[in-house]
Amino acid sequence: MGNLRTHLERSNNNLDLFKLLTAVLIIWNHSFPLSPVPGMGWYSFLSEYTVPLFAFMAGLTFTNSVVNHDSLKRALIRPFFRLYISYTIAVVVSALLFAPLLYKNGFLLYFYENLPNAYFYIKSNLTLNSTFNIPGVLENFRNNYGINGSLWCMPLFFGMYAWTIVTFCLNFYKQISSSRILSMGVLIGFLLMSYYFRDFLPDQSIATLECRNLVFGFLLGIVCYTYKDSLSIDIRMLIGFCLFAFLFRHTEVSYFMNAILIFYSVLFLSTVRFVVKRKLPINLSMGVFLYSFPVQQLISSIFANSLPIFNFLLSTFVALILAYFSAKYIESFLYGVADNLYKFVEKV
Repeated sequence: MGNLRTHLERSNNNLDLFKLLTAVLIIWNHSFPLSPVPGMGWYSFLSEYTVPLFAFMAGLTFTNSVVNHDSLKRALIRPFFRLYISYTIAVVVSALLFAPLLYKNGFLLYFYENLPNAYFYIKSNLTLNSTFNIPGVLENFRNNYGINGSLWCMPLFFGMYAWTIVTFCLNFYKQISSSRILSMGVLIGFLLMSYYFRDFLPDQSIATLECRNLVFGFLLGIVCYTYKDSLSIDIRMLIGFCLFAFLFRHTEVSYFMNAILIFYSVLFLSTVRFVVKRKLPINLSMGVFLYSFPVQQLISSIFANSLPIFNFLLSTFVALILAYFSAKYIESFLYGVADNLYKFVEKV
């Protein structure tokens, strides 16, 4: 089926579909702790791998986008508007729409009594100091995961995006012949630091293990891009990774072997011709990822005794609507602003 370089062309893969499916799978895995039913187990599916898988695809596609831009300025400006501004809107919506709906004294009194706390919540998250709760919101609720628990990983995502641009700049300006070795060295160093030094991580409230797995996924995406000419996408490689995962299933590295198998399987499936032809008209994955958690909390509070499957189905439906609105009207507008800003910067 060719090497990875060939399949990184948007016309030759459907990674956007798998990003969306991964975001929906995250909703499924959140449904059980957010809508717990006594006596019912947590029927999670690949819960340890969903966020790292999302990070892997983000690392691969983001690196490809940055390196293939015709200008470093465009590579910096467009992701800023695509990612940080979309994140900003999600934080503001969480604080000024979902939080009032979940406030103990009602929607209108929230704006009279709780605006200072809402401001602190917005300011903390926009400075990448993840904050999950607002006083008076979800108090005495059956779970304490906050308004938008998915925000825990955003500081790490932004750190990885910045790291990608840094390594790109090193290769771009230095023109070192052994640039691949340099990239691999700094990436491995970053992974080791994120694993062994808790203080190095942007968010101290999350277990090191979850952060390490996210970093691992994103960095593996960068590594795959670095070796895109050597990495084949075919059934033989898939079988080989299956065998590795089987052989190492009882070892300390079993998680990583399973993760690599899952990541490669997604790469393989995204290049199958039948799947490639089922492209989505619009990319909804980021919107679903950012808005699904507060939607699930709201549904869990309204339908207190509902089953997790009900939370999953209704939350997915509402999150898809919000993601479509965000992609159609907000993100497309931000792309236009980014392009106009780039044209202005080029003239300066």
